[in-house]
Formats: sequence, C-alpha cells, structure tokens
Amino acid sequence: MRFIILCIFCVLCNIYASTSIFEEIIGDSLYTWTSEESIEQRSTSELLKGKSTIALYFSASWCRPCQQFTPMLAKFYNEMKKKNKSFEIIWISQDRSTEEFAAYYQKMPWLALPVEAIKEKLEYLSSLYKVKGIPHLVILDEDGSIITIDGRTMVAKDPYGLEFPWKPRTLSTLIPKP
Repeated sequence: MRFIILCIFCVLCNIYASTSIFEEIIGDSLYTWTSEESIEQRSTSELLKGKSTIALYFSASWCRPCQQFTPMLAKFYNEMKKKNKSFEIIWISQDRSTEEFAAYYQKMPWLALPVEAIKEKLEYLSSLYKVKGIPHLVILDEDGSIITIDGRTMVAKDPYGLEFPWKPRTLSTLIPKP
C-alpha cells in the first residue's frame, strides 16, 4: 500500500515539476514561427526552456502607439538575439478579430498567446501586471518575478539593451565585493 501511495506521489510530483510557472500564468501552448514562416502551436515550457528573461507584450493592431512601438521592440528583440541573450517576448493581443491578429502578428518575430486563449487569459494577465493601456511591456525573470512593468520606457531609454534586463539596483549590487 505504501508503495502505491509513493508511486502516485512521485507521478504527481513529476507532473507538477514539468509544469513551468509560465504554463500556470499564460497556458500550456504558444504560437511560434516555423522556418517556413508559418505559425505553429507548441508547448510553452518547450519554447521558454532556458530563457532567463521573458517579456509580455500587450498591444493591438488598431492602437497607434502600438504601431509605433512594435517596430522599435522588434529591433530591440533582434538585437538581443544577436547578442545571444536568453530572452523571449510573448505577445498578448487585444485585437478584435482573428484577421486583425494574423495581419499584425506577421510584423512580429516573437511568440504569441494563441487566439483561443486570449479571451480566457487577458483579464487575469491585465490585472496581474497592472495593464492600464497599450502598448504595455512587462519584463519577468525565469521564475516569473517582475523585473519591471514599464518595459516600454526601458526599451525607449536603452534601445541597444546595454543594461538589459534592467533588474533593480540594490545596495549590494552597487558596492564592489572584496
């Protein structure tokens, strides 16, 4: 009997351990671009494995400030990839239709929350990350802790990512170690 309980416990632990914090926050799958430039849906944990910094990008095609910020963010994203930064962006669309989503996503090189998951997750994510308007860029570390909810300003101030991932400075990080 103890053996059976232990086996069940181990199975449950393995299931929980294989679930990343990001699967809990945004769901178990995301859209990604294939090498043939088509979209496929893949596992969140697979796509974010080894990423130390994750950004959630809230925007929509009909939003003028988003239309201006998205190319700037794409340039920043590509720059971070060239520098081999362990970084990924997930787009959380606020578009009104699948057609608007598809047309706008073609301008983005990163991951996206699947259309069918947006309705379920948008209100929760907006509340969790204090989204008051768009564009809104939240920067998280690998365990889901917030680095900044003002990523838009940080990208504008540091477009080459010289101080990326913009972790808050503390006294211990400013004082040199002996």
